[in-house]
Amino acid sequence: MASSFMGLYVQRDGLNLAQKALDITGSNITNVKTPGYTRQRLDIVSTKNDNRTLGYVNQVFLAGAGADGKGVTQIRDELLDNQFRKYSSITSGLTVKQNVLSDVEDAIDDIENDESGFASALKNFKSAFQSFSANGTDQSDLASVAQNQAQTMIDVLRTFSNRIDSVSEDVISDAKSTVSRVNDILEQCAKLNEQIKYSYVNMNNIYESGTRVIADTTYGPLELKDSMNNLIDELSNYMKVSVKTEEDGTFTISLPNEAKTTLVKLDKYAKMDIATDPAKVTVDTVQDETGKDVLDITIPDPEPGELKFQFSELRTAKSWKNVRCEYKGTDADQQQLADQINTCIERGEYKNAKILEEKLIANGAGADYKAIFNSKDAVISDGTIRADQQMYNGAGVYADTKNPADYTDELYGRLYQGVPFYKETFNQLAVSIVKEFNSIYEANGYDFKMFDFKQGLENTAEGLKIADDWLNDPLKCVHPNGTDKGDYDWDEISNEYINKILGVMELPHKIGKETLNYSFEDFVAHYGNTIGSQLESIKKESESGGIMYDSVQDARDEVMGVNSDEEGINMLNYQKWYNAMARMVTTMDSLLDKLINGTGTVGL
Repeated sequence: MASSFMGLYVQRDGLNLAQKALDITGSNITNVKTPGYTRQRLDIVSTKNDNRTLGYVNQVFLAGAGADGKGVTQIRDELLDNQFRKYSSITSGLTVKQNVLSDVEDAIDDIENDESGFASALKNFKSAFQSFSANGTDQSDLASVAQNQAQTMIDVLRTFSNRIDSVSEDVISDAKSTVSRVNDILEQCAKLNEQIKYSYVNMNNIYESGTRVIADTTYGPLELKDSMNNLIDELSNYMKVSVKTEEDGTFTISLPNEAKTTLVKLDKYAKMDIATDPAKVTVDTVQDETGKDVLDITIPDPEPGELKFQFSELRTAKSWKNVRCEYKGTDADQQQLADQINTCIERGEYKNAKILEEKLIANGAGADYKAIFNSKDAVISDGTIRADQQMYNGAGVYADTKNPADYTDELYGRLYQGVPFYKETFNQLAVSIVKEFNSIYEANGYDFKMFDFKQGLENTAEGLKIADDWLNDPLKCVHPNGTDKGDYDWDEISNEYINKILGVMELPHKIGKETLNYSFEDFVAHYGNTIGSQLESIKKESESGGIMYDSVQDARDEVMGVNSDEEGINMLNYQKWYNAMARMVTTMDSLLDKLINGTGTVGL
């Protein structure tokens, strides 16, 4: 039968378990305000009755062996984690779109302004021509006023174009900061994977199954797992990710795209970068102090014509530091490029090294060089990175789709109505202004222009200017035959061209890829309404996504968050349990005292 002291051992273990349960409860309460903390729980199981080694036939003698602590676990729901990260990506991306388009809307609102915008400038331009008298008086001053009003109208469009460029620059700046933070997160996740794996080993919380090493992921290094989940939560703001807990307890993070681009696996991680054009790297041969020819390499900041992102192959932190490029060819310039790549790697300038590698490959290194970074364009969905991409690349109907294989919206976000779309619409307005005013004279056989574009800035609002023809002779716009009153009917020609010019301002025109015709003023108002509608749609999506995000977050917090009231109840329960165990020890002590000191004593 069981030892007489078995009851004391059972109560002793019970006291220890009650104390540990109180410890865990206290830890939960202490971390109630700790961001990302997952509440913990002591798993208690009944001590099994194993009679095989002792040979007892009747198990009753060993029953009531008490309880045992199986381990400390986290209260967390993987499904809610995935849902939370999904809506985190969606809402973060919508917030970026809303902020960027709000900046564009502000610029368009300024153009629409009745006192200082395009409508005001166009109105004054129109009034200047209406002020021309038809009585044959000198109209030169009035023509100069009209020219000045035209310049004001041009300045409004140019200011809009510059403001739009500033919005694009802000998007690129945000994208650079995001890429830097993403790389930090991926490296930290890889390091945490290594710590988690060794923690399972040190805790003896793994077992082998054939050639596989399997960890009991129910328990293990809880604080490390909290750190990992917090990083993944942050990463989900930037892009939609897929997370898998491996058998050894480590986390594999990948993109849920067709290629299943892996970002972190075990202690290896990829590096993210903004793709650049290798041709932009300039490589010149110069002489050093000794007269030896060396390469003078200029590496530009990654300011792509379009915003796209790449991920390198997976490497450990050590292999990233020790990686070396080897060029096996005989071309001296190529070898110097390879040496420069290694210099950049030694300095930790991986971005520059990658750009130079692209240049090396573009120069025809071929089989003589094995790529280190092996970066590939990645399809990223949702999150701030995707939103930046759509805002920066999104030309909408003006996107170049000549080669659909290279110009897929899924990869680049070109078909979204982003900043380039609104910039191009006003470029098209500038094109229409040049075309419609100049056609007045072309249709009548005159080689005269009112408006033109600066060289190198053709077909852009930024390049719109008063044509040299009109600038040199302000009055010629209403007297294309010349300004000598004696040559023809002055008043008749003047009125004819004044009416034609006014007609261009008032009549609707085919502008850009619009299906309807608009006057210049109505066109600006139309795009004020267009971006207003787009913003309203995004706000509704954001509100809807925000509701789902808040709902999932609340549900997740109910599961993993610390509830002070609930923990207080647990504390009271464990205290009562502890007191009961202590009372049982006292009772057992009294029984044993009777047994030991009273057995065989007559009369007691």
